[in-house]
Amino acid sequence: MNETVFSEFVVLYSYSTLLNIILTTIFSAPILVFGIKKWDKTKFNYLSVNIIGFTIFNIVFSVISFFFLRIQVAHVFLLNFLLMNFGLTLVDIFKRFIFSNKVISTGFAPISSLLMNITFFSGIYAYRDSLNLNRILVIYWVAYLLASLFFIIIIYFKTNIKKELSVLGVFNKEFYKSVFFTHFNYAKWILAGAVSFWVYTQGIYIFGKAFGVSDFAISKLRIIQNLFGVFTILLIAMDNFLTPTFSMKALESVNLIPVVMKDFYKRYTKPLVMIYVVSIPVMYIVYYFLYQDKYGEGITYILIVWFAQLIAMSTKPISIALKAKEVTYPLFFSHLFGAISMLIFGVVLITLFNDIGLVLTLLFAFITANLMNYIYYRKIF
Repeated sequence: MNETVFSEFVVLYSYSTLLNIILTTIFSAPILVFGIKKWDKTKFNYLSVNIIGFTIFNIVFSVISFFFLRIQVAHVFLLNFLLMNFGLTLVDIFKRFIFSNKVISTGFAPISSLLMNITFFSGIYAYRDSLNLNRILVIYWVAYLLASLFFIIIIYFKTNIKKELSVLGVFNKEFYKSVFFTHFNYAKWILAGAVSFWVYTQGIYIFGKAFGVSDFAISKLRIIQNLFGVFTILLIAMDNFLTPTFSMKALESVNLIPVVMKDFYKRYTKPLVMIYVVSIPVMYIVYYFLYQDKYGEGITYILIVWFAQLIAMSTKPISIALKAKEVTYPLFFSHLFGAISMLIFGVVLITLFNDIGLVLTLLFAFITANLMNYIYYRKIF
């Protein structure tokens, strides 16, 4: 795959990530809280309503964003873009549902991820000599939909969904309204914060391209971020595990949330830090053998992205505690400050340091957002 195609994919994936953030914030993430607190007894109706609602919104948002995407990326089909967005969010809804309600073993989540990765990398390998943008998207949505089908099969045969799912409940207008407005009132600040988060983590590529950062530098940073994708999985796992735990404690007393969180830090800080320390040589070795010949020395990029990921991991329980207490406005303001710092520092750093300024901008945005997150937490708890 040449640098131009990869750079176009990075821009397209930024748009897709924005849609995923919006859809998961409204339809998926609240499941971790309300799947336990409010709709445990009607969990399968609740799951179905979320899937139907998200599908409608996905079609609308994908069509709208595709109009802007075509300005920057010409050769992409709407159907591929729409199905990729659909599969990406659908898998997330199923994962959060099983972590929230425990209707099936949470061990099926990593199995689905393994299936998804095997499908994806097999497709990439099979078409390695003829990859183009649309073919990459097809491989993505096929992988996502196979993982989703795996969840559907497991839920159908391993649960009482056939007895508990009510067709009348699924198509009850009042139920739709209750779910949507409960989710929206809970998620409105998180959604605004998530969009700001997208600005400095994914929108930064669109920003960098607009300010003359080379396709080479954009591709290099994206490659290194992909290498650290295992830590994104770790952050998602923390969210899936801690949010229901904190929410259960919040039902007893919100004052128990800081106690549980302190216990988490006490038990897991050392092993998590060790994982991050060990990851540096591992990531460098993988980069050296797979990408250094094409993108050159990458240790500076690796260390900066590593530090940004370490900051994000260290404050993740704080944001989860705020969500469990249903105090979510700090998440918006924290990420807003991160986005603003990206815009301010980005112009200066890219002007002064050219390509390396892009990755420095990412680091400054992470520092700003997570520092503000901690300050808000201290005020509330």
